[in-house]
Amino acid sequence: MADPRPLLDAVLTGLAQLALSRCRLVGLAVAAALLAFSPAGFVMGIWGAFVATAWPYVRQRDIRLLATGWYGANGLLIGLWLAWLIPHSPLLAATVTLAALGSALLVDLTAYRLGDAPLRMRPLAIPCMAIAMLAGPAVPLLHDGYERGIKPVAVEVAPTAENATASGWAAYKAGNRATAAGWLRLAIERDPDDRWAADGLGWIAYDECRYGEASGWFERAAPLADARVGLGWTRLMQRRPGDAAGLFDAALNDGPGRALAQEGLAWAYLATRRPAEAEHLFLDLLRRDYPGAIQGVADARRALVRQGSARTGDAAEWPALARLFGWKIVLLPLLLLAVLRDNPRAGGVAAAAIAVGVAGGLAVAGPASLLWIDLHLQTMAMIALLVGPAGRFGVGTAAALLAGVAAWAIVGSPGLWLPLLPFNLVGLVVLALRRNRPAGAPITC
Repeated sequence: MADPRPLLDAVLTGLAQLALSRCRLVGLAVAAALLAFSPAGFVMGIWGAFVATAWPYVRQRDIRLLATGWYGANGLLIGLWLAWLIPHSPLLAATVTLAALGSALLVDLTAYRLGDAPLRMRPLAIPCMAIAMLAGPAVPLLHDGYERGIKPVAVEVAPTAENATASGWAAYKAGNRATAAGWLRLAIERDPDDRWAADGLGWIAYDECRYGEASGWFERAAPLADARVGLGWTRLMQRRPGDAAGLFDAALNDGPGRALAQEGLAWAYLATRRPAEAEHLFLDLLRRDYPGAIQGVADARRALVRQGSARTGDAAEWPALARLFGWKIVLLPLLLLAVLRDNPRAGGVAAAAIAVGVAGGLAVAGPASLLWIDLHLQTMAMIALLVGPAGRFGVGTAAALLAGVAAWAIVGSPGLWLPLLPFNLVGLVVLALRRNRPAGAPITC
């Protein structure tokens, strides 16, 4: 029986490569941070890393390349990216599996052609980005095909039951969607014009990512404000923000769902490049302690800065950030300590780069900019770890960091997001400039 320890070590090394390290202790710190901040992302990321690493392990390819973490790092990013792209899809795990295998195949196609060079190189996420660029347009189409083929689950409901609509909504609010669907379909059979039953079936289909079906039910119940809100969110998920904005605007002053409509309208404004209006709506929600509003403020400020507008922030942002991070904030210094233990000089440069990025964000966008993880960690810190192994924050390091910030601003303007794209763009240039320099030996601990 094959020894599983090389596989587990390679998975941990792949996680550590998210901090450009080969130290398994750093891998454990990365896993702990992912679990605390995004449990669903953690599960899919670990699964992607395991699948991608298991491919060369089962095929008994070069154990040296397996140990570098190239496979695991790209599989991890695939899982995190898909957990962000299709978080509620029933096809998520299967899609992560196929995409992680695809990234492993791309590592095979590229790494083995380079001889021993990948054993000394920092692993960029080029295979992951290639999969993301190819799969980005295909994943929603794949999900739409699945949705058209799925059939509603029949649920046995007593034919003599009274008030089926109320029973269905009670089951839905209790989290039992299957039972709720049975009651509400019974209500529709008894009264095809029952708008509240159609509205409930719309929300059930929306929760299960069957957006085509949800759209039909919500349109059937459209005179209800709640159905207009549901249809607006469905249009957002279908990438039709202009239509969604009109629906949210119509439902904004109706009934108890006003806050949900306002949140949807803010996201629709952001998707249609109206960040100032989106920021205004998100800030209003933030002052009323609406869940998730601080992330909306951060995304609106990001878009405003990319348009050349600065903001000073709002007093409500700090308490919201404190509630969002809570005890989990201690994991970030622990991750930094693990990186510093592995490579004190490069870790020190990365810490300085993060501090510069955070200070700049606070100056131009207020406290909400602390949530710009793609800038502070995925761009500034990663580039610093790549270019600063000697521990010098010199002209070359500063130029690479400025190039990374410019790439972050440019590639994010049209709403494009690919895993670590600015870092990889700068990293390719750096590695090309250093191609004739001897690389350091692999780090183990």
